[in-house]
Amino acid sequence: MALKNEQSKPWYLSKTLWLQVFAIIAIIVPKSAEFIQEYFAEAGIGWALLNMLLRLISKDKLEISSESTFKAILLPLLLVGMSACSLMKDDEEGGSAGGYPDPSRVCTEVTEENKEQLALDYGRSCKVGDFLSKGAPSCSSSLDKCMKKVY
Repeated sequence: MALKNEQSKPWYLSKTLWLQVFAIIAIIVPKSAEFIQEYFAEAGIGWALLNMLLRLISKDKLEISSESTFKAILLPLLLVGMSACSLMKDDEEGGSAGGYPDPSRVCTEVTEENKEQLALDYGRSCKVGDFLSKGAPSCSSSLDKCMKKVY
């Protein structure tokens, strides 16, 4: 079924497209991402309603015809993707999204200097050279073994 009086507009004038860009940015920014996670159902319903409303008032098809328009779309998408990767780092390097390791997952080597303090902090005593973590149930003879117990 063909639409009568079909008009086109440049992609950058699309309210629906900009709503999607805004949603991606909101998910990437840590403070708004926390809000979205806490109120996931409400945020999803609001987003769906906005999309339906924009769909009802949208009449023109989008025009993406030139190479420069493609570059204008691709570059921002790449930048947003790279930003998302840097903001959403997980525990690959032993750190959380904030860049700090989870204290319950840190394995500490027992030395003569810290042996007594670790026994007080962790509630158990290990021999010098062992590794200990609040997240691990017992002392470990190597860092690898300690990390396996924690993770």
